[in-house]
Amino acid sequence: MIEWKGRKRYMPRDLDRITVNIRRLRRADLPRVQSISRQELRRIKLYTLAFDPDTWQRIAHRRGVLSYALLLHEQAEVDYFRRSGIDPMRDVDDWNALYNEAHAHALHVEHRFLQKVAERQGYRGLNLGTLVASNLSVDPESRREDVSIIRLYWPPKEAQVIQSLLDVALAFYKELLEEWE
Repeated sequence: MIEWKGRKRYMPRDLDRITVNIRRLRRADLPRVQSISRQELRRIKLYTLAFDPDTWQRIAHRRGVLSYALLLHEQAEVDYFRRSGIDPMRDVDDWNALYNEAHAHALHVEHRFLQKVAERQGYRGLNLGTLVASNLSVDPESRREDVSIIRLYWPPKEAQVIQSLLDVALAFYKELLEEWE
């Protein structure tokens, strides 16, 4: 509970926080920020808590573009499994067999959104592979794994990491991390 202007208020629940973050980003006129239904948020929450609870904490308890990008990533994975006829909560063997493919698809959705944000903020020319390779919101080991996965599943032009753009991409992520409380 927090005090605010003399009144006691409860902190919003995780789904409420996410909804507030999405509304804030939509008002900021960012590209491709769409509302996500409570039912879909619950589905994403169940999936993420089952397989990576730390990611859910980063989505639910932080704000900004990076939280939304992570939410898009998890939503894309859930959708990929759903389109493939797999319930990851029940079909763990099928989930394991298809995970890298679903993760590559989700990385594409997440980083395509981040690419549009980067362009809007004046960071032009950043390709998807460079954004994946320089993503400061994940640990270095995860970045290396993500680069390996995109090289397997993405077209070579999109998966290419352009060394001369890494500093620009890092500057973009540093700017996003400042708002990522």
